[in-house]
Amino acid sequence: MATTVLLVDSIIEIGFLKWFSIRFLVALVAEGIVFLVALAMGSFTVKSIPLGVLNGLLVAAFAMGSPQVIMTGCLAALIRQMEVECFGGKTEVS
Repeated sequence: MATTVLLVDSIIEIGFLKWFSIRFLVALVAEGIVFLVALAMGSFTVKSIPLGVLNGLLVAAFAMGSPQVIMTGCLAALIRQMEVECFGGKTEVS
């Protein structure tokens, strides 16, 4: 799960990936990690594909609940907009 969150945090700023939602990227990275590990271990078979998909979705579901993924998504944009409207973009207390 931590690897998924770190990878999504690092690739989110790549040009064409900015247009995808955070949740889609988390699911894509989680599935990719699960299948790459299966390939590297030599345990990848056609029979293991459904189990790999379910494992990837489970990892993605847990990774989407992490504060980093939540704050990177729509909630962060809403918070930034509220900061500008309420505080003029300044969040420090003087």
